[in-house]
Amino acid sequence: MLNSRRALEIATSIAERHGEPNPGSIDAVTSTYGRAGHVVFGSSDQAHAAHMPVLVIQMRGDFVGLRHPPRTAPPTGSVLTALVDVKTETLLGVRIGSMALDLAPLGPTESLKGSR
Repeated sequence: MLNSRRALEIATSIAERHGEPNPGSIDAVTSTYGRAGHVVFGSSDQAHAAHMPVLVIQMRGDFVGLRHPPRTAPPTGSVLTALVDVKTETLLGVRIGSMALDLAPLGPTESLKGSR
């Protein structure tokens, strides 16, 4: 996994871009793209190798989605879960919703920031 300080910087940056300057809690776990894709998105696309290491970040706050169909309201929610390429630190995908996902199947999570 990326060191905790760098993971927190990445998470904070993602939160700010999605409308939340101060997320309440941030948890992270390192996994593979294939496993994380199934837990976060319900499936894993073929855009990246299934064995590619990713950081899964889940945080609480008030988030607004950046991508949505034209003439529709952006998605909003209190939980943002993101997949980040460990090697390049590139954001691979985001899920915004109202309920936290169970990340336990991916391994032990690390708390990067406690609740507000």
